[in-house]
Amino acid sequence: MMIASLLRTYRLNRLINDKSMG
Repeated sequence: MMIASLLRTYRLNRLINDKSMG
């Protein structure tokens, strides 16, 4: 399974979104 990979991507996206928002 690639759940770990999914979680990593999700966390990265959240981080990028936070930086983009401010």
